[in-house]
Amino acid sequence: MTEANLAFPSSAMSFAALRRPLKTDERRAICDERGLDPEVFRMLADRFGERVAEQVAQRLVFAMMLESMNAAMLDARRGPVPMFIKRLERSVKTFNRHIR
Repeated sequence: MTEANLAFPSSAMSFAALRRPLKTDERRAICDERGLDPEVFRMLADRFGERVAEQVAQRLVFAMMLESMNAAMLDARRGPVPMFIKRLERSVKTFNRHIR
């Protein structure tokens, strides 16, 4: 697996794009961005069978979806996690003002 260089960059593809079949240029961009050669899946299929190659591709897509969801959740401007923390901090400040 190390030959495929499956490290994920900090930039994530939009979650909406991962819900539909990827366009050719999107597939090419993913492969280029991750240093992944599409031939790897053919080699996996030849060596271990179609099922294994399909499972590896599926795990790659799952990892991309997780990366995309995490990026959306933690987005500093519109992500629900930072918004929740800000609201919680405001609530704590308000509460502290009332109990003093």
